[in-house]
Amino acid sequence: MEHAGPEEHLMWITKTKETVSIPVIASLNAVDLAHGPSGRENRVGRRDALELNLIDFPEDFKKTAGDLEDDQISIIRAVRDTIKILFQ
Repeated sequence: MEHAGPEEHLMWITKTKETVSIPVIASLNAVDLAHGPSGRENRVGRRDALELNLIDFPEDFKKTAGDLEDDQISIIRAVRDTIKILFQ
């Protein structure tokens, strides 16, 4: 998938924000902490909001609902600590 990586996604968010006068909402998908946001997402400065899609693929059937919630909270905290939304 040549044009489906995070660099391409971030480039389109930046170009869109430079082109339109309406709010731009960036969207991130996160499966787990290893596949969640990294420092490179922080480079996109001018977004108005962030949508975070939490996806879980059940692999460990011994996990409880509480374990899954704890995992998602960890992802949300990692996003909060990594992503900065800069307002105009």
